[in-house]
Amino acid sequence: MLKKLILMTACLCLLGSGALAYAEDIVDVEPWHQLLQRYVDESGLVDYEGLSRQQKTIREFLVEVAHADLQQPVTQAEKMTFYINAYNASVVVAILEQYPIKSVKKVKGFFDAAAFDVGGASLTLDALESQLRTMEDARVHYALVCGALSCPPLRNEAYRADTLDYQLQDQARRFLQDPARGIEVLGKMVKISSIFKWYQKDFLPDGVSQWEPQHVVDLAQNDAHLQLQEALKGVKKVKFLRYDWGLNDQNR
Repeated sequence: MLKKLILMTACLCLLGSGALAYAEDIVDVEPWHQLLQRYVDESGLVDYEGLSRQQKTIREFLVEVAHADLQQPVTQAEKMTFYINAYNASVVVAILEQYPIKSVKKVKGFFDAAAFDVGGASLTLDALESQLRTMEDARVHYALVCGALSCPPLRNEAYRADTLDYQLQDQARRFLQDPARGIEVLGKMVKISSIFKWYQKDFLPDGVSQWEPQHVVDLAQNDAHLQLQEALKGVKKVKFLRYDWGLNDQNR
């Protein structure tokens, strides 16, 4: 079993029976939620052309994010939810500023230079991601959407503190079962997302430096479907899928 995933799932489940039951979002996510409902389809692709006419609403949401009080006592679920929504909304705004584009990789400094006001701090997308990684729940990688086709699908709903555990588990399932994005089994070889290469320390047990077939089996046992688990039983070799940086645009 992958320790970090198991421990965090257990912690969030315990919170779900206590503190998490009373969790509140740090900012009102309803405006962001309504935009996602309208402009993101079931496969996670975004209607950026349509969203471009709603930039005022997105920016107003990010003003709330900028002014959020993170000094108040908050649960980890509340803080994780806040940063995930802040990251995904910031990515959308950054794309809209350059739209139409074919890929975020064509935008200089997209991840490591452009900064956003988040809870009184000026943070790049890389810095926002780092904030989430310190919370040691690898499932955040299934929730953060960088604007690329090989990213996990963008949910057509906002993340909320009181449903975060379910949402992360559902994102994990959707991502891992997608052979174009997550796990593709080819006979005795399995190809997994490059996300698992770039952030392997977040997914692998302590002291393990590379992916082995059993690690992929463990990953699927935690978060995937029984059919995928069965297909992985004969796997002997692990490789990584090519990452498609094409824009996750409905109108591409």
